[in-house]
Order: sequence, then C-alpha cells, then structure tokens
Amino acid sequence: MKKFLITLLAVPVVAALVLAGLILWPVAEKPEPFASITDPFADVDYSDMAGIAFADARDGVGIAYRRYDAQDPRAAALLLHGSSADSQSMHPLAKALAASGVTAYAIDIRGHGATGLRGDVAHIGQPAEDVEDFLAFMRDQHPRLPISLLGFSSGGGLALNAAGQGHAPDIAKLVLVSPMLGVDAKSSTADNPHAAERAWAYPNIPRIIGLSILNGFGFHQLDYLPAIVFAAANRPNLTPVYSHRLLISMNPQDTDALLKEVEAPLTLLAGEKDEVFAAQAYAETVKPALPQAEIKLLQELGHVAMTLDPAALDAIAAVIPRNTQLALR
Repeated sequence: MKKFLITLLAVPVVAALVLAGLILWPVAEKPEPFASITDPFADVDYSDMAGIAFADARDGVGIAYRRYDAQDPRAAALLLHGSSADSQSMHPLAKALAASGVTAYAIDIRGHGATGLRGDVAHIGQPAEDVEDFLAFMRDQHPRLPISLLGFSSGGGLALNAAGQGHAPDIAKLVLVSPMLGVDAKSSTADNPHAAERAWAYPNIPRIIGLSILNGFGFHQLDYLPAIVFAAANRPNLTPVYSHRLLISMNPQDTDALLKEVEAPLTLLAGEKDEVFAAQAYAETVKPALPQAEIKLLQELGHVAMTLDPAALDAIAAVIPRNTQLALR
C-alpha cells in the first residue's frame, strides 16, 4: 500500500517535471538567412510604395495598412503577408492588383510591422479577429465592391483560419497563394523534389508540445514564450521570432475542418517549383474536404516568386471576382 501511495504521488510530480522540461527547451539560435526567400526582395523598387495608415481593431489597437487604389475599381482585396514579413512584401502584388482594377489593402498582421507588439499577440485567434475587423472597415469604404481575402504563405494559413472560423463573412473569394496549410497537411509533409537544403522555419517542438498540453487544460499564461525562429534577413521591418500564441494563430490546426467551413469560392495558386511546400500535394490536401476548390500550379516558379514574378501577379489578378457593372469607390 505504501509503495502504491508513493507511486501515486510520484506520477504527477514526474509528469510536471517532464512538462517543465518541454516548456523550458531552448529556442534555436537565429539561423542564417534563407537566400531564396529573402534575397529576391532586395531587388524590389519600393519608391512608390503606399504610406502607412491605421484602422482600429476591436481592442482599439491600430491595424497598420497600405492602400493601393485602382483608377476604376471593380473589386477590392485584403492581402495578408507571409511569416516574418509585413505589408511591404505585398507591394508588387498590391500594385499589380490596383493596375488591374482591384483596390488592394496590405496590412501588417498583428505581431508584425507596426501592428501591435512584434512577435506576439494578446491571445490565440486574435489575428483572425483583426481580419474580420479590417474586412468590416473595407466594406464601409467600398459598399458596392466584391471583396476578396488573399493570403500568401503563412498569411494563407491565417486567411484559411479566418474564413473557416467565421471571421471572413461575405467575402467574394478566398485566394490562397503558396499557403501554409498546417504542419500535418500533405503539402507540408509530402516529399518535395524542389525542397531547399535547409529550412525556413525552426520550431521549438518540445515547447510547442508542452504549451499545447497546458492549452488543453485551459492554461494560457505561458503562451507568450517564443516558439519558432525564421531564417529571415537582418532587416528592421522583419519579425524573426513568434510566440506560441502567434504561431498557433497563424497556422491552421485542423485543415480539413476549416476547409469544410469555408463558404466562399476558394482558389489556390502556387509555384510548381515551390521550395517550402510540396506544391504537387496541394490538390490532395484541399480537394477531399473542399472538392470544388480550384488549384492552379504555375510552371517554373518558386515560393516567393508567387508575389514577385509578373506571370504570377497576372494569374492572381485574374482570379479576383469583379463587379461587372460600373463600380463606385
């Protein structure tokens, strides 16, 4: 009986020590920049980049955004950037959309750029709430225009979270460009013949597991801890480290369930030679849950090229729904 009681008391102590060990696992050191992701942006001309403005989120924090007005707007689109980046990275795409008749808004997602605290959010799910608030702001600006939600890479994961969780009502289309669809999605796990020799993201898996266990019991007080490091360039506008709650907010946690809740038409575009995600696996990732989804793979293009290459920009602009009647600003 005594041994049984000792064992009974020891089990939770050991479990607590193991959990503490997982959570205290050190974060990876800052890796060298991932050249194919970071270098192409050095050649972008930002001389005509739109200035920063702010729209209030529900908690009063200003969501930083850049607005690119079309001369004769027939549609509007909200653009969500990729991991570690900010609205600057959407400049070429936003310009191309505006030239095609789509007024584009590129925001700094919460935890990036000038929106909130760098690398962190107040709670899991806050960035998706911001998407909902900003879409409402856009509808006030453009009551007659169809509004699409577009996310690139990790921003594509956030866009899916928002649409699948009911934070993007009445959008004309959900456009996912080379999206992160979750760590367990086939697009993340399948063999990729074009994969780079080194990784872009370095997650602290033991810590994520430990914090996720605590989250399952409703404990979120440690969610501010760093959980992932990106191989970002050493530029002041970038955010190379995410907290656990920002990471979970960006990455889809149940891809199939989210896809089944998407009400808007969905188009996914990716480069055939994407070096971050297995582009050939996007169809088998998405189609089982959302058979009507449209998947477009562009030949000879990699991950970042989907926001920079003229062929990709044209392809993205072509899938944005437009008002065929005279549009009103």
